Amino acid sequence: MRERGYPALDSLRAIAALSVFFFHAVGFYARGSTQGNVIAPYVARLDVGVTIFFLLSGFLLYRPFVQARHQGRDQPPLIPYAWRRALRIVPAYWVALTFATVVLALPGVFTLTGIPTFYGFLQIYSAETAFKGLGQCWTLCVEVSFYALLPVWAWFVRRIAPGNYKLMLGHSSVDLPLETAIELPERTLPVRPKS
Repeated sequence: MRERGYPALDSLRAIAALSVFFFHAVGFYARGSTQGNVIAPYVARLDVGVTIFFLLSGFLLYRPFVQARHQGRDQPPLIPYAWRRALRIVPAYWVALTFATVVLALPGVFTLTGIPTFYGFLQIYSAETAFKGLGQCWTLCVEVSFYALLPVWAWFVRRIAPGNYKLMLGHSSVDLPLETAIELPERTLPVRPKS
């Protein structure tokens, strides 16, 4: 199944990217979010951009699974899904991690336990390594965990509640985004093939 883009969400993606950028550039590195600083109220919560990215990712990646289920089609194939996710993150992350480790002499990365931990997106599962290596990449580890869980969750929901997605979810906070992902008319969020 080919990935599809939503131009209407591009502006939200830009807001998220700018939020993360300014949080780190001004709030973190320039200490703009420290208490008593004049700009602190403006940059202190810009880390919300990470949450926006997670929500967008969840919506865009889960939607094909939900649509297939809603339309009575088979679940999207796992291998192309996993391959696209891996190509999107792994090469750039491995290059950045290797480069940063060599140039900045990051401790613990090029060790017997560090290689599988940091190159395998496992750093978030230990308090000792959670913010080591490329510390900001904890978000990638969370994202990779989500990528791995998503097809399992979609399969599970399909098996537990074959005819009724609402039966499985009840009235949870997942309901609205899920209903939106299924029922939102494509003319509301124009779809374009990714180039």
